[in-house]
Amino acid sequence: MGILANVLLEEEDEDDSLLLSLSKSQRSNINKILESRKEEGCHNTLITRHLMDDETKFHQYFRLSKTQFFEVLSYIENDITKTPNTFVNEPISACQPLCLTLRYLATEESFRSMSFNYRISHNHISLIIRDVLTTICEKLMPIYLFTNLYT
Repeated sequence: MGILANVLLEEEDEDDSLLLSLSKSQRSNINKILESRKEEGCHNTLITRHLMDDETKFHQYFRLSKTQFFEVLSYIENDITKTPNTFVNEPISACQPLCLTLRYLATEESFRSMSFNYRISHNHISLIIRDVLTTICEKLMPIYLFTNLYT
């Protein structure tokens, strides 16, 4: 996971330098895009409305069947679910971070591109993906990649 963490950090650094180069008006336009997540974000428009009803397309998009997806989600859901707080009234659902992570692993799409599609800031996407990958390793490795202590 060391290589993956380095890739995530490198992309985050590139995205930060790009954001710093944007003018204030360009940044406010980006914020308007992010505010439309519920109505126009990829999770609502593509995944919920279309892919959930089509097993083949779902598998093509995520590289997992819906059964596999929801099995993974059941293992990690409690750990990746965020609660509302003073800064975020409505945090994203537990399903969305897993969707982001699987899509990133399937395509290596840039955080900036995923930001426009999912309507979540690229910085937040990097944190989400890191959190989900860490949780998957903690929860699923002991189950699926056990080591034989007696060999």
